[in-house]
Amino acid sequence: MRFLKDTDGYVLVLTLLFLPVFLGMAVLVIDISRGNNAHSDLQAAADALALAGAVELDGGSDAITRAKAAMENVDNTVHFLGNDANNMQTVLEYEDVADNEFTVIFLRDIPPNDHDPIDQAWVNANATTDGTDAEYVYVSARSEDLYSIFSSVLKPLIRTVPVRANAVAMSQSAVCDVPPLFICNPFEGEGITDLQTAFSNGLLHGRILKLHAKQNQNDPAGPGNFGFLQTNGTSSAADIRDFFAGAPNPTCYESDTVDTKPGYATSIATGFNIRFDIYDAPYRNAQDDYGPAYNVRKGYKPGTGNFCRKQALVDPSTADFMGFPDNGTMGSPTNGAGGVLVGSPDDYGTFTTPAGPGTWDEWDISTYWSVNHPANPTGHTVVESTFDHLGLQPSRYDVYRHEIETELASANNLVAENSTGGETGYPKCSDPDNNVDHVPAYDPADPSAPTGTKDRRVIIAAIVNCLANPFNGQATLPVNSYASIFMVRPIEKSSNNGKGNQDEDATLREGGTIDVEFVDITGFGGNGTLDTFIRAESILVR
Repeated sequence: MRFLKDTDGYVLVLTLLFLPVFLGMAVLVIDISRGNNAHSDLQAAADALALAGAVELDGGSDAITRAKAAMENVDNTVHFLGNDANNMQTVLEYEDVADNEFTVIFLRDIPPNDHDPIDQAWVNANATTDGTDAEYVYVSARSEDLYSIFSSVLKPLIRTVPVRANAVAMSQSAVCDVPPLFICNPFEGEGITDLQTAFSNGLLHGRILKLHAKQNQNDPAGPGNFGFLQTNGTSSAADIRDFFAGAPNPTCYESDTVDTKPGYATSIATGFNIRFDIYDAPYRNAQDDYGPAYNVRKGYKPGTGNFCRKQALVDPSTADFMGFPDNGTMGSPTNGAGGVLVGSPDDYGTFTTPAGPGTWDEWDISTYWSVNHPANPTGHTVVESTFDHLGLQPSRYDVYRHEIETELASANNLVAENSTGGETGYPKCSDPDNNVDHVPAYDPADPSAPTGTKDRRVIIAAIVNCLANPFNGQATLPVNSYASIFMVRPIEKSSNNGKGNQDEDATLREGGTIDVEFVDITGFGGNGTLDTFIRAESILVR
């Protein structure tokens, strides 16, 4: 009886009874920790792969090919799946083959709610192999199964547990600190909505675009019209004008959509023209605040005794003064807005790449050069064309850059060289040699230029398809692309002979146009020079 009532050692008995439970719980905790670590590694691998692929989804026809190539350069590791030192770390590498650790699917769309799964039915309806349609990249990562110590003890038939991680990413970009300008695609009426392909084929090279504001506020915008975008903070006419003069724009614009500003696209002429060293009211004394471009040659006769008194010739194509001329053939775009003209091929309306060199790029480069550089009247023959591989002659922008770069590189002074009539390309009205407070004219290629210097005769504009998305006033519009455009000449109206624009609204209503030339375009067909303006990144959405 005493033995039955003896309680000595009961703790040992209880410990022995519960020891398997304690050991099992410890093993379970270890397995859970290993599983969490392995899942974290897999999730990081899926995220990295999705981000690497999504950044290439720019709407190009080869976007998926480039995305897969980018993903193949990403290496990842997963830890704690195995149960010994030899297989505790697994290296994951993406290959576009069957039975790879990664399943990659490109999608046109994803469910609007995060809790809605991307299941097989959704994949069947939204998967794409067309790079122009791919908006999202879906990645599912699964390597070796987790070797479970706990499961193997309890039931040897269940020794491994699958671990999987999923990620979805998309490409996103924004354009920051640029003038709030949009342009209705001038070629939309001809069926050219794929501007990237048109640009890469040279169809936009060397073509002057004479863009016009809407003539009637109640009419919808059409091909060749330009207008303004909404800005953060105040957006009065004076503010918009300042942005075109060079004031920082506090707004970043999305790559996919933009919001237009209602009202007439007017009141910017004097701000725009500062970039050409023309300081009209209200900027007559703004040389301390806004500098011009480095090369402002424009076919103007210099004033006598006062460099700020310039006079535009009624016909700039004279023997003594000459700015960049129009194309040999000019035409109105199909369904284009009133007053809009574009440099056109002889067979205007086809817009297909002809056999041999095109005709849309032809402008009188030889006369321009002989008038402005009489010391070497045939020097234009050494100017390189950005589309020389297609047999196209140098664009106005090519010549403009050649004048600058030759002057900087070899001291040939092409910018400062006098034309036959005495005009130079160097800005005089804002010359710091005349007033130390004036903002110097820098070119980005000049080693002495401040960090972040931009070419003042190149601005960025959003291109939208106004026929496919008719609007009037304020609207949210899909962006076709962003383009850098070269400002060919100042905004003028024939009635004032270039002596100043007291009524800027009248300047644009009476035939004044923004005359520009394409330099580059965002997307797969561009030259990549817009990278400094575009903030491109890929983001995880799931």
